Amino acid sequence: MTQPALFAVTDGEHSEVTEGGANEFSAQRKGKISEAAFALQAIIRGWDVVNPNGDPDDYDTILKRPHTRPILVQVKRAIRYLGDNCYRINASRSGGPDSKRRILYSHTAFDVLAAHLSDVDQWVFYTRAELGNRTQTTYKLPAERRQAVSSRAPDARDPDNWDLLNDVAESLTKTQ
Repeated sequence: MTQPALFAVTDGEHSEVTEGGANEFSAQRKGKISEAAFALQAIIRGWDVVNPNGDPDDYDTILKRPHTRPILVQVKRAIRYLGDNCYRINASRSGGPDSKRRILYSHTAFDVLAAHLSDVDQWVFYTRAELGNRTQTTYKLPAERRQAVSSRAPDARDPDNWDLLNDVAESLTKTQ
C-alpha cells in the first residue's frame, strides 16, 4: 500500500518524501509554496489578501486593510548559501523560461519585496525604494552577523519585520 506524500525540510529546501525517497520541487513550485506561506502569514496578521488573476510579472499579492491603500507585494524565496552563511534574494525577474538573464523590476512594479527564508520559516521585508537598481541582495540572520568578521548584508534588520507592511500602508495612504 502506498503511503500519502509527506513534506520534509532537507538542506534548507522543501522536498516531497515518498517511499522511493525525496523528490525536489522545481524552482517555480518552490516559489508558489513561498507565495502560499506568505498569504497565510499575512491573513494570520490581519491583512486581507488578494491574489490577482493570471500571473502578473510585477507583483504576486495585494494586501489591504480598512482605510489604507492596497500594498503590492513581490514574494521571493531566498536561497541560502552555507559557504557564505547568507541568503541570496533575487530582486529581479527571469528573462524567460530558459533564460539566465535577470530583468530589473520598474520602480513602480511593487511596494514591498517579501523574502522567504524557508529553512528557518522567517521573512525579511524591503521596500522597492530600498532595493534601488540591484537585481540581487544578500541577507544574514542576526546571530550569523554577530559571528561574522564582516557582514556583506546590506543592512542589519531583524527577520520577521512585518511592521514594515504597516508603515508602507500608512505612508501610501497619506500620499493619496
